[in-house]
Amino acid sequence: MEKCGLDDLPVFENEKSDVQIGAISRKDVDRAYKKALDYHEITSDLASKISIANAEKDVRFLEGYSISEIRAPKAFVGKTIRELDIRKNYNVEIITIRRSSDGGVRAFMPSADYAFQEGDDIIVAGKSEDVAVLKNLQ
Repeated sequence: MEKCGLDDLPVFENEKSDVQIGAISRKDVDRAYKKALDYHEITSDLASKISIANAEKDVRFLEGYSISEIRAPKAFVGKTIRELDIRKNYNVEIITIRRSSDGGVRAFMPSADYAFQEGDDIIVAGKSEDVAVLKNLQ
């Protein structure tokens, strides 16, 4: 195996091992970081567009698919995205959560361990009929 260069990070078999199994280059890290930034920028932009798009806060982006901002159902409050298994049970993807607090609005991409709070608005994407089912849980 090649030794790491100055711009490489070694990858070891496990955290206690000194057996190097590969390397991650600075370019790989930069590329992954740029991809994460692009994703964040796209989702934040979509969230902003949905908020001003129309009264229903729906944007149709493919035939039969939509992105919508809805109030998190009361049954979600206090439960995590993982517990609710939203992707499996509702066939939608959570893109962003918007929370109003302290006089401002904060938008963020949640992890699976995020627990919903009262008043959270969720921006979801999926088939229009699946998004409608989630809306009707209110």
